[in-house]
Amino acid sequence: MSLKTSLAQPFNFRLQRHNGWPSCSDVFKKFLDKSGTFKESITNDIWGMLSLYEASYLGAKGEEVLQQAMDFSKAHLHQSLPHLSPELRKLVAKALTLPRHLRMGRLEARNYMEKYSQATNQIPALMELAKLDFAMVQSMHQKELAEISRWWKNLGLVERLGFARDRPAECFLWTVGTFPEPRYSNCRIELTKTICILLVMDDIFDTYGTLEELVLFTEAIKRWDLDAMEQLPEYMKICYMALFNTTHEIAYKIQKEHGQTVVACLKRTWIDIFEAFLKEAKWFNNGYIPTFKEYLDNGGDFFRIIHGPWCMQLFSLGIPYQRKPFPL
Repeated sequence: MSLKTSLAQPFNFRLQRHNGWPSCSDVFKKFLDKSGTFKESITNDIWGMLSLYEASYLGAKGEEVLQQAMDFSKAHLHQSLPHLSPELRKLVAKALTLPRHLRMGRLEARNYMEKYSQATNQIPALMELAKLDFAMVQSMHQKELAEISRWWKNLGLVERLGFARDRPAECFLWTVGTFPEPRYSNCRIELTKTICILLVMDDIFDTYGTLEELVLFTEAIKRWDLDAMEQLPEYMKICYMALFNTTHEIAYKIQKEHGQTVVACLKRTWIDIFEAFLKEAKWFNNGYIPTFKEYLDNGGDFFRIIHGPWCMQLFSLGIPYQRKPFPL
């Protein structure tokens, strides 16, 4: 494998897939021998193997060549560790523990800045620019977290419900890892609110509510009006109001800023989530153990609520949302 093919092709493939651009995995077939396995000769290039390994994590369902690439490159990288220089060994070991595709961008930037600051051939102006960018984005994230913390405290769920998980910071960190760019500020804030409330609802269905209460709660969500909560126990009324008001506030902001009417979509998504939660509660109450497929199919509804605000932000910025992230 030449330097050009070993580094450029997997690297370009990974960048294209990571950013949602069309890219075909057939480019890796040129590295296979007549028996359909990866050529042993390419293992001599450790950088090429590392590039192949990182690219393999962006495979789509049915792309066997990328699964082969992952197994092949991972095995050879593990074997090569004792023979590498200390710096390269550290780099490969980190990739094997946590591939680049799964790392948080801002933390990765911080780590790279620390390494670059020790380089003898660094460009001081570039280092200063990186520090300035990191400080500005970090300051924005801190302001967003402060706003979320105030909202969460004013909502009062933790004080009024002893069982509620108090994790706004963790929820916010998830959104930062998903899309850290400054332009997604509003999306991070509103999505964090949604996840915080979702965790409370999950606790109600998993540990706190009785089956009869959970049925009433789900029926109230289906009606989606304030009169529907009158039949609920007091702790559910508090949760219903928090969910109802927060959802309408998010929908209003999206309507105001982007001209998109999403309240019906968000309402339908919450109904789907509650029905999925209720199905799990009935499984548990009846002692039924679902199959893995049943569990995944039902669990898919849990994550639809997080897509609404994000998609509205993408549309408003003119970024095409692809139903198939890896078109082949």
